[in-house]
Amino acid sequence: MKSAFRIAVTALALSILTGAQAQDLHYGKVSLDAFTTSGGLHRVQENGSENGISLSCESDRRLGKTDLYGRFSFTQSRIRDRQFCDNYDPFDGNPFKVGSDNAGDYTSQRFGFEVKTSTLRFSDIFIPSLDISYNVGDLSRINDPRSRSQQLEISVRPSLSWLFSAGNRLSAGISFGYAKEKMLKLSSKAENLDRYYYYEMKGAGAYSQVGIISFSRRYQLFSTGGDISFHHNGHGMEAIVKGSLSGSGTSIRGEAGESPGRYDKTTAGLSGDMIITREKTKHRISATVTARSGRATEFFQEQRIVTDARGRVDQYYETLVRTVRFKNSDIYATCSYLASLKGNPWSAGIRMDYRAEDSRYILPETEFNWGWLLPAGVLKYGIRLNKIDMAATLQGGWRIPLSSGLDISPALETEGKMLIADKVLAPDAALFSTGALYIWPEAKVSIPLRKEYARTLLLGLSGEQLHSFSAHGSRIEGRLSVGIAF
Repeated sequence: MKSAFRIAVTALALSILTGAQAQDLHYGKVSLDAFTTSGGLHRVQENGSENGISLSCESDRRLGKTDLYGRFSFTQSRIRDRQFCDNYDPFDGNPFKVGSDNAGDYTSQRFGFEVKTSTLRFSDIFIPSLDISYNVGDLSRINDPRSRSQQLEISVRPSLSWLFSAGNRLSAGISFGYAKEKMLKLSSKAENLDRYYYYEMKGAGAYSQVGIISFSRRYQLFSTGGDISFHHNGHGMEAIVKGSLSGSGTSIRGEAGESPGRYDKTTAGLSGDMIITREKTKHRISATVTARSGRATEFFQEQRIVTDARGRVDQYYETLVRTVRFKNSDIYATCSYLASLKGNPWSAGIRMDYRAEDSRYILPETEFNWGWLLPAGVLKYGIRLNKIDMAATLQGGWRIPLSSGLDISPALETEGKMLIADKVLAPDAALFSTGALYIWPEAKVSIPLRKEYARTLLLGLSGEQLHSFSAHGSRIEGRLSVGIAF
């Protein structure tokens, strides 16, 4: 059933991407990427290494007064040496993660489908739009009896743009999202089950321990949000400013209906991008700030067993107490400036990234925080030779640790629950107190293939390295891309 649905989604996406008449097609692209990540400079819950491939197809076309965009993507990868989190995303803020201290290998698959449409059929001033995305994921253990994780994400965003004057547009949208993640009940008949334990985390080092034989868990998220943006184009300047605010709530249920609690999160964002073109120069200024804050409410429950008049036995969990025991917040900010001279293939600029996070468990009092700043220089070169476009980018800088603190309550040590603090938080704190050299090179080549169809062969190669010059070592990422634009 699921395979048939995925095939149908693929077929629908490909029909959107390739079914248009040549005169209707504005842009289309098909690309195949291979990527790799390895190295010891990473957080404990991150992948030790990952190797995979991804396929994506996208197209934008106009049918009369309606614009239609479609995109389909598929990614498959092999993950090695991951521990203390069997959830798909270890760092989404939700403290109610589940994992084992035994590092394991995984196979990951993700399917994504997105459709956007806007139309001028009703008005030349007010333009309605609709954006729908659908993503599924599967994270499976390899030769391992531990749980398998399956993920589903759906989002819908209607919006309206107002062209109130020449070159000026004001847009507003609202978004609705639904996501769920299932950690399936154990089905393996492996004989070595006694060496595996799950740790149900509560945040900032607090946890409880369970066996894996009867374990299963479901996460269910609902989110709503809104955004507003302003776009200006004229007088040698193009600029767009956007602000957004969203909230989400995640409920968690176990196999028998028990629930450890609920996590609520608020996310705010502000971004701006401006291009200034003068007679001899061109300048680009960009900035983005995203801030999240969340809190987890723990449930203290008691199992109830009831027998009806016919002698049938039923059980459920009654929540006796609800209390906020965990709070967290994080902020990510980046800004950049790039300048170039007209007719000169070189451009240069600077970039600044900032990231900080704070998480706190209230009883017993435990806190973990970290932050870093990454200033970097940017150098670009682009040239055309015999109708072949070539471009190269090099970024380099130093990641400066600003803070890294871990304050563990003595109560955890007294209770003998120091495993997460010792094996997850303490290594992460040491990691964030270490500076690292940052290097990011990228090269792109565009080769024309057939003039009558304006097809272009796209080649890309990029990499990223963080090197700490310490026992933490380095982290290296690489990506090779081959595509065709039409």
